[in-house]
Amino acid sequence: MPPIYALGLTALSYLALLTHLLARPHVLTWPLIVLWTIGLLNAAEQRRAPAWWLLPVMLLWVNLHGGFILGFALLGPLFLNALSVVPPTDQARLAKAWGQFAVMVGLVSLLNPAGWGAYEFLFHLMGNAHLQYVSEWRPTDLTRFGALEVWIYVLLGMGLLGMLRLPVVQVMLVLGLLYQALAHVRYVSIFALLVPLLIARSFGQSYTLWQQSIAHTDRPGHRMASRLDAWVEQFKRPAGWLLWLVGSLLLAAVANLCAVKDANRPAADTVPQAAVDAVLSAALSGPVFNHDGTGGYLVMRGIPVYRDGRADLYGAEFMRRQSELLDSKDPKFIQRSLSEAEVGWVILPSKANLVSQLRLMPGWQIFFEDANAIIFKPANMK
Repeated sequence: MPPIYALGLTALSYLALLTHLLARPHVLTWPLIVLWTIGLLNAAEQRRAPAWWLLPVMLLWVNLHGGFILGFALLGPLFLNALSVVPPTDQARLAKAWGQFAVMVGLVSLLNPAGWGAYEFLFHLMGNAHLQYVSEWRPTDLTRFGALEVWIYVLLGMGLLGMLRLPVVQVMLVLGLLYQALAHVRYVSIFALLVPLLIARSFGQSYTLWQQSIAHTDRPGHRMASRLDAWVEQFKRPAGWLLWLVGSLLLAAVANLCAVKDANRPAADTVPQAAVDAVLSAALSGPVFNHDGTGGYLVMRGIPVYRDGRADLYGAEFMRRQSELLDSKDPKFIQRSLSEAEVGWVILPSKANLVSQLRLMPGWQIFFEDANAIIFKPANMK
């Protein structure tokens, strides 16, 4: 693929990754997902078994995040892709090699603290009907134009221009990844990581053929495209040590400046900063009941939470009880639930359903309120 288009797709993928760029372990697995997919694609295209250096990738992946199951999900389709391009006489040999690799991957994946429990956890998670209430598990909002929508238009444009001619298996993979990204916001990042890898070779080959077909034309648009490609091509050469040094120093300087200016702190209008400042100043006591959307920020400020955004760690029953409490209009049920959890104070988004009920309950009073959050404390708390 020409460098200019590789840079463009990389930038577009980065924008899509921002939708799930959180301080959580899944971010550490993104490079592993890319390495794994490249390794399988190279093996399929070269008609051989995947390289054994992918086994340590799986070992690290399974010990970082439950998303390691994606590695197995990619094995089958890409094996079929490899099988479809080899002569019938070589299919048995290739199937045996991929089978041996799959067995080794399965054994390596058991080398984690939970062992087989890592797989049981995935089935437990998928059976949690209350994930639909968690923001990252909700469908992508297409009413707001974002990176995923741009990706859809780019793929559609490439297809209409005849720049993509993918094998059937890879077409199904791209469509499956698109479905997952549309069904759950959290999978937009996986779409952005994998789709460029799946289409790169096909686009590169089609683009080369297109360049050859216009080599002797004199249209202004064609001349401009060729000159732009030639200008960007010069940057393909590996950077020298001096450029690496300058780049590293600039990166260190920017990181230091961000630390000095506290630039990594979340924007005040996106988190309950003033509310938490008030809590810490007044030293409110007792466990907190919070909405999952504020859990991460409370943890960052050193406050133990009722629940944070990691829905997969809490289980369906816990999430069911929390959902019932957040949506309840029964004062007795609300008071009983908060008392059983020994809640000492409550912090919620200002527009949460539970807020209107707590306002009417004589046992609770408003401690703090602004546009981002509202805090209730027991009326008898000094």
